[in-house]
Order: sequence, then structure tokens, then C-alpha cells
Amino acid sequence: GEAATKRTEHPDGFSFTHPVGWVVESVDGKARAFPPDLSELVAVEAVFPAPGQGARATLEELARRGQVGPLRNPQVLKLRGDQTMAEALLTVKDKKAHALLALRGGAGTLYVAGAQEAKFAARLPELVNVLKSFTLRPPKAT
Repeated sequence: GEAATKRTEHPDGFSFTHPVGWVVESVDGKARAFPPDLSELVAVEAVFPAPGQGARATLEELARRGQVGPLRNPQVLKLRGDQTMAEALLTVKDKKAHALLALRGGAGTLYVAGAQEAKFAARLPELVNVLKSFTLRPPKAT
């Protein structure tokens, strides 16, 4: 059966619906959620490409610089895309991850989902559901 889920509203203004027991945090404006054993992760962050740079080139550059979301020194297994949308299959140590970058109007959103390599294919649909649950709420009036 499916694991129990809960919705966490983070003080920084975002939320995820995720498996019970996961940690939800914000690091340098990047939203992420993961289990305590770090065997899986999802992350969402804003991306600001160089002027005129498309989604594929931006995602490729992030990997070349050694950081795609929370992933450090990922190796690109597959990369495809165009000016507005790009996706990559990445590997880091014993994990695989899928990254999706959507650009519009000079800014974009990077979505990353990863899991242990042996469980990646089976876990990806659930990780995508956690990403789909991501929401921002309007700033609170002061």
C-alpha cells in the first residue's frame, strides 16, 4: 500500500505533501523535502539564466558547474530540451535523479527528484507526486 502522507507548510511560504517522516526545509531559497536517511529527495528552486540562454543550455551549464538543485557534481546521462523546457537524467554516487527546467520571461523553475539507483524507476512516480504538490502561498501582510 501507499505510505501515509502529510502536508507541511514551511515558514518561508511554500508547502509539500510528502510521506510522513520526511524533512521539509529551505536552504538559500531552495525548497526541498527528503527522508531522514537521505535515500530520496525532491527540490524546487528559481533559476535565472543568462540573457538569451535557453532551458537546455541552462540545465547543461548547471551540470557543468557541478550543481543541479541540491545535487553536487552530477553526471548527465541524458539531456534533451529547447529554449523553454529541458530535462535531464543525472547520476550522483549511488543515486539517479530527474531534473526538469521550465523557463518563461527570463526566469525559470528547476524541479529535481532523486532516489537510490536501484529504486529510482519504482520511486519516481511518487517523487513526482510530491513535486506536483508543491505550492507557494502569498506573502503574509505585515
